[in-house]
Amino acid sequence: MVSRKQSAAGPERLLRRVHRRLKSAWIVVTGFAPDLLSRPADALLRWLRSGMELRFRRAARDQGGGTPAEREARYRQLVETSGAVIWSIDTAGRITFVNQAVQSVYGYTPEEMIGRDFTFLQLPEERGRFQSGIQRPHKEWRSFHLELVQRRKDGSLVTVSSSGGPLYDARGRLIGAMGINTDITAYKQTLGELDRERERAQVTLESIADGVVTTDMRGCVTYLNPAAEALCGWQRMEAAGRPVDEVVPLRDEVSQQRLENPVHQLRRGGGGGTQPLEVVLLQPSAEARSVELRATALRSAAGRLIGSVLVLHDVTTTRALAKQLSYQAVHDPLTGLPNRALLHDRILQAVTTAERHGHRLALLYLDLDRFKHINDTLGHPVGDKLLAQVARRLLGCVRPTDTVSRQGGDEFAILLTEEESLEAVANLAAQIVQRIAAPYRVVAHELHISTSMGISVFPEDGRDPEELVRHADIAMYHAKQAGRDNFQFFIPEMNQRAMERLHLEHDLRRALERQELMLQFQPQVSLKSRLVVGAEALLRWRHGAQGMIPPDRFIPVAEDSGLILEIGDWVLAEACRQTQAWRLAGLPELRIAVNVSAAQFRRPTIIRSIRKALEASGLPPRLLELELTESMVMTEAAALTRLNELRALGIRLSIDDFGTGYSSLSYLKQLPVDDLKIDQAFVRDISSDPNDAAIVQAIIRMGHTLHLSIVAEGVESQEALEFLAENDCDSVQGYYLSRPLEGADFERFVVTRGR
Repeated sequence: MVSRKQSAAGPERLLRRVHRRLKSAWIVVTGFAPDLLSRPADALLRWLRSGMELRFRRAARDQGGGTPAEREARYRQLVETSGAVIWSIDTAGRITFVNQAVQSVYGYTPEEMIGRDFTFLQLPEERGRFQSGIQRPHKEWRSFHLELVQRRKDGSLVTVSSSGGPLYDARGRLIGAMGINTDITAYKQTLGELDRERERAQVTLESIADGVVTTDMRGCVTYLNPAAEALCGWQRMEAAGRPVDEVVPLRDEVSQQRLENPVHQLRRGGGGGTQPLEVVLLQPSAEARSVELRATALRSAAGRLIGSVLVLHDVTTTRALAKQLSYQAVHDPLTGLPNRALLHDRILQAVTTAERHGHRLALLYLDLDRFKHINDTLGHPVGDKLLAQVARRLLGCVRPTDTVSRQGGDEFAILLTEEESLEAVANLAAQIVQRIAAPYRVVAHELHISTSMGISVFPEDGRDPEELVRHADIAMYHAKQAGRDNFQFFIPEMNQRAMERLHLEHDLRRALERQELMLQFQPQVSLKSRLVVGAEALLRWRHGAQGMIPPDRFIPVAEDSGLILEIGDWVLAEACRQTQAWRLAGLPELRIAVNVSAAQFRRPTIIRSIRKALEASGLPPRLLELELTESMVMTEAAALTRLNELRALGIRLSIDDFGTGYSSLSYLKQLPVDDLKIDQAFVRDISSDPNDAAIVQAIIRMGHTLHLSIVAEGVESQEALEFLAENDCDSVQGYYLSRPLEGADFERFVVTRGR
């Protein structure tokens, strides 16, 4: 604290030295820089007045001088035109002077201000702070610099920067205080907006998912946001001042070679920005993260390069997801094997290589025999586990350079590269057939399947993926026709037969709408009464161009293509309709037997289909008999349940082709069936083959023991008829009695035989 004498004399000498360096004599008071505002008020006031006097002296010198009154007028003009409020108060705090600026800042005229207590402008909560700001304890006045919120005449608030200090007379006595108030309302509002903007920017940086790293001109880290801390594995305080190459070490995605950080490119290039880079960021823990990186120059307000900003976008998860999706697009989700699309690509590549080097390729196409039966009876979870085990066995049979692919469903394909001999291909195919046939343990089941395999060879059987796959598929179909559980090499004749089968399937799909399908009826005759008691409905196809097509040609096509379901429903409906028509025409009640395929039997809607056929025709359920094969009722897991459901409809059930399967007698006696139908293979030579005769006798005795009716089919001689009658067979059918007849002919046959 300077003495009053020093404060009156010392600053004056200092300010005079400043005045000698002034370039202009004009001083317009609109506010003060912070360093001036922090000076003692008496120095400020003396600087103000002496500066004005200096201006007057120079003006007088330039203009030929001037009187004291003129100089005083100019001085007053400067004070009155100042944009800042210049004021003075006495020791009691009453206003003794204000300039005209008070009106623009506060809304009061100078006359309204003079004589009033200066604190009347203060908000109540601000008065104590202002008082303590200009007075020390014990009423000692001091220089001050305050920011005050004051109230205008209209009640609005104004923020001012108030600077000043004690005012002394010529003898050094305190006479009050003098100060300058500058309106900083707009400045404070702007500052507030900048603070809010800075806060928003800071919150954004702290919360965004992208990492942000800033560096100085040396390439050393100055800032990391939280995302960058997590991504780089560094804490902000630890990273500060370290080289950016240490905090953000980059590697090439492919070569894994160390990369120069783009910050250095900016430094050498003088700023600008870099294109986005896809790189690998290596964390201190050695974990690698995939990032997209962009570097941008950081400049000062004057445009000078002062550093750089790195933005790091973590794409590790996105890349992993994209990689996973890419993998899933070409791999089977169940087995993990390449799918059809990837196999096509592998074949294409292998063909190109084989053509260049003269190698042979082989494509093996496999279909699992009886898989659909297992999948339908034991459920898809068991089927899926079985497929996974098959895939592992196939992989164990081939080399790492070969490709095992799942084509969908129960079909697989194997691409063998660089095969020199067909013998080697055949040996591998035989090994695969054997491996597939070995028992499987799935959950609590021991399962048995086999495979039918077709083989095509490059270049003999095709020179592109489509042709090789098509020919292998054709050969696989022939392996099925050859009894399954085997493999077949493609030969050109197969292609001709495959085309014929394809055309046959196409025509069969249109046979129903063209009304080319028809039923024939083979009479069943009672051996006791020798009268017709029923008939078996047999499906026939009269092709528009080819005439009658044998059932053994089109029935397998219908079963493989799934058409058997639609055709089976038609057979049921037509058989019921015709039988009811005979009944209404006056014929005695006849029982109609209809064959049911395995696909129909497994289908849950079979009950609805039968009920619909009966209701539509009006045929009593007791006159409908369904013939089910022995293997069907013995191997279907839900056979007993399904048979009970069918029996509940009131229809009869018969086991067809009995003796050709592997019936369990203990299981057979549980089945709700009415008839056993002896297969014609045993009946045809019954009069000449003692073994067939013994089998037929045993079946008849067993059936009667179980209270079942016995029907023998394939009766073609009088000797067979007499043998069956002597052994108490209940009824028979066969060409010796009648070949299958169309509806009208069957009706005449019944009438002719008297029943």
